[in-house]
Amino acid sequence: MNQQIHSQEKKAEKTISYSHPFTISMVIFSCITGIILMYSEEKRSRLNELVRSRSFLAAMIMIVTFSIWTLNMNGDSEEVEKIKRSTKQALLGLVIAIFAYLDLKAAPFFIIWIVSYYLDI
Repeated sequence: MNQQIHSQEKKAEKTISYSHPFTISMVIFSCITGIILMYSEEKRSRLNELVRSRSFLAAMIMIVTFSIWTLNMNGDSEEVEKIKRSTKQALLGLVIAIFAYLDLKAAPFFIIWIVSYYLDI
């Protein structure tokens, strides 16, 4: 029991200590990505094409709904933790796929680095 409480405290410390640098890193990354999209007509065109696609929007609605459902599951069991970790990794894969579609070659490297370092995924 004492070990479980200590483990939960460690998780809370890790989340609190990394939240501010993670936010700053993601804001910087998002700004740089936004600037690249703003100045590249080709990338902007591909993004507009993607956002206007009904099949993409339908898939995104299903993905968001499923992700919200799985990430808000209650319980501390190993199975629930596996489901949550899998959902986070799948969302990371989705972001990488979107970056690949937009032909942002370096973005996947930086997003994986930021998420791996700060969120330990």
